[in-house]
Amino acid sequence: MPKWIPLAFIAVLCSCEKYSEDTIVPDSKHYSDVERVVDMQVPTDFDWSTEQEIVLTLKSAVSQRVQCVDADGQVIQKLWLAAGQAMEIKVVVSAYQTKITDGDGVPDDDDDYPNDAARAFNNYFPSSGPGTLMFEDLWPNKGDYDFNDVVVDYRFTTVTNAQNFVVETMADFTLRASGAGYENGFGFQLSNNATLTASDITVNGMQLNSGAIQVDANGLEIGQTIPTVIVFDNFFDLMTRPRGIGVNTQAGRPFIPHAQVAVLMSYTSSTFSLLDLKIEDFNPFIYINQDRSKEVHLPNHPPTDLANSALLGTGEDDSQVGSQRYYQTEDNLPWALNILESIPYPLEKTDIILAYPQFDNWAQSGGLQFRDWYVNQANNRVEQHLY
Repeated sequence: MPKWIPLAFIAVLCSCEKYSEDTIVPDSKHYSDVERVVDMQVPTDFDWSTEQEIVLTLKSAVSQRVQCVDADGQVIQKLWLAAGQAMEIKVVVSAYQTKITDGDGVPDDDDDYPNDAARAFNNYFPSSGPGTLMFEDLWPNKGDYDFNDVVVDYRFTTVTNAQNFVVETMADFTLRASGAGYENGFGFQLSNNATLTASDITVNGMQLNSGAIQVDANGLEIGQTIPTVIVFDNFFDLMTRPRGIGVNTQAGRPFIPHAQVAVLMSYTSSTFSLLDLKIEDFNPFIYINQDRSKEVHLPNHPPTDLANSALLGTGEDDSQVGSQRYYQTEDNLPWALNILESIPYPLEKTDIILAYPQFDNWAQSGGLQFRDWYVNQANNRVEQHLY
């Protein structure tokens, strides 16, 4: 059974399972009493083929080379898949090499849900594990740049079916720390895609206790042009402060166990593809001290419809709506960071440069140097400044 492999990771995996003579498929019969070919009773629609044709539809968000290899690693085909291009590939293999239990056309070895015809594949973002979001909450004024006023890990698991439509997304959030005096909420918008209609999305699992957040019957926030999910409305409802300011940001203070929020987004059947959803383009934000109109986003990520746009460009914020510039100072400093790995965060009142010495080299080079500034390797981290 062939496997489709892009450059550094598996794009489509179609491994194989060989049947032994004891394997019985549903409704099969044994004809061991037949001893001569001429005595066989052969169905009229049997075509005597020992092959099985498998049709795969490949689609990628990025341009990349893809190759088809067999179970022994021998290359069958190579092709170039352009970003956004859907390509249908036909592969012919021995008939015994595939087993499909749920009838969705995806071989069991490749199917993450072999007993569920409505689901086939798990798609992860970030791919290797949780990412970390870190926020400063004094916007539009500069903070202390410890990036620990809200620290949340996240990972999206999007389930697709055999036709490559998205079925649901499990959005898992881990609240790790808050060095804030404010009672902050957290949410995210989906990508700004006209085909991503709110009426085809249903959301459950949010932690909304204040009564201030208004959601529609499908769980999305009311008053938004782009589908928006408020994950929780008050960090300290989920992680109680032991005393003073902050949770899990000061050495010597009691450790508070992390809180988990599991949000489930379900989609109308056969409506959206992964390229429609573009979960990697999500727009996370906090809103400050229960003021729903005062949002903090990643740099150059726009505010939602419920944000007070009059605050943009005030204080030390240098947002310029006409240039699509948002949430940066005049010196291009951000109020939020998104790391595609789970990393430790600076202790309270500790500038991130003290904790991650290569952070400034990375930023001042425009991201061309020290791209791995946060990775746990020599000269990247100062553990005494990290929680």
